[in-house]
Parts: sequence; structure tokens; C-alpha cells
Amino acid sequence: MGQLGEAESLLRSILAEYPKFPLANYNLGLLRERQGRLADARAAYAAEVENHPKSEAARFNLGDLLLREGDGAGAEKQMRILIEQDPKNARPYLLLARAMLNDADRLGEVEKLALAGLDRAKEPDLKALGYFVLADVYSREGRRAELQNALRLGEHYRSMIKG
Repeated sequence: MGQLGEAESLLRSILAEYPKFPLANYNLGLLRERQGRLADARAAYAAEVENHPKSEAARFNLGDLLLREGDGAGAEKQMRILIEQDPKNARPYLLLARAMLNDADRLGEVEKLALAGLDRAKEPDLKALGYFVLADVYSREGRRAELQNALRLGEHYRSMIKG
């Protein structure tokens, strides 16, 4: 059956008996993403969030998946809830900034969100993302000196990412 099949079987049996078992739908969502079954992953993350509204990992993954599927408004909703729940967490600020990049009327807010995320970020992947989002904003606004600095910093932090 393989490890994924065994994990799926175990999660399904847990959910059959205990539909609101903490993290079961979240883990099913991870499994579904790994299988490329994104609609099923979205449904599993949404079930976890519905059953456990404070589940940051499930809410973040749901928002990230919504963004990848082109639902910027859905991603924005999830990230705003996460920011409200944990204002010290850099990830939702940065994902929200990324989700809003295509709205030219909101570039000022995107910049503020990216800067807020950078202020909170410790990991080089988050720092790189924040600076690349800023670079995108600066490029769209014609702010060349700031663009060059953001690109330099983004590349610096990207070079620190392991793997």
C-alpha cells in the first residue's frame, strides 16, 4: 500500500469515527496536496478551519492554496484572520502582500504589509519573499533606487536558503 496509502487509510478511519479530530483534516490536506488533488486538499483544510478556527497551519495552507488557485479574495480573507489571531507572525503579512500585488490601487497597502512582514521575519526565505514583493511594488511605481536595493537584499537572503 505504501506510506501515503497507509496514512490516508489511518486518517480516513480517524475521521470516520471522530470527524472533528484535531489536525486530522489538516494532515489529510497535506496528503491531498502531495497527491496533486488540490480541490480535495482545499476541502480538507477548510474542514479543519471550520472545526478548529484557531488552527494557524490549516488556515495558512488554505489561504496559500486559494492564492495558487487564483482566488486572491479568499486568500486575503484567510490571511487577515491570521494577522488578527497572531500579529507577530510574518507569514500571513507576506502572503497577503503577495496576494494583493495585482491590484495597482493597493500598492501602498502591499508595501506596508511587506514591511510589516519583514519586521517580523527571521527566516531567510521570508526575508527574501518580503524584499522581492517590495521590489515588485517599487518596479510598478518607478522607484528605481529602492527597486535595486530590494532586489539586492532579496538575492542576499535567497542565497542563504538551504536546500
